[in-house]
Amino acid sequence: MKYFWNEEDLIEHFTLSAKERQLLVHKSGPAKIGFAVLMKFLQYEGRFPTSKNDVPMAVVRFIAAQINVKPEALARYKWQGRNIEYHRPEIRKQLGFKKWRTEYVEPFVEWLKVNIVGKQDRHDHQKEVLQNHLLSLKIEAPKKIILDRIVDSARKRWEDA
Repeated sequence: MKYFWNEEDLIEHFTLSAKERQLLVHKSGPAKIGFAVLMKFLQYEGRFPTSKNDVPMAVVRFIAAQINVKPEALARYKWQGRNIEYHRPEIRKQLGFKKWRTEYVEPFVEWLKVNIVGKQDRHDHQKEVLQNHLLSLKIEAPKKIILDRIVDSARKRWEDA
């Protein structure tokens, strides 16, 4: 995620809808801001943040202002444990995202090989295209190492063909 944000981009990507605000009604303090940050991060990045350090402070402040919670409350949100393990599936369900599954590897290797690899040589660009494709399909992106392996496999298959 980019680090510096202007007001226009914050409004476009991190404004909570009325439906999203409704999901926060029974949450307070760290759970409320943690849930909201996880939700908006998933919508933008196609994955969940692994820690509060993944989320730029400008984004945290913008979200916090919308829900009347101090941005500092995110520091008290627990990034491991029961709360976050409950929040992630709830967010996926509400946003229509599917959790990454290992059986997705093969189809995306083939998709990259057929549609992207021959047209774009740079590994980082191929990975970015894959991440955007997953986001458009509402499939939560896997860890970066898995994305790298998918791209490497697609490149190898394309070269072999």
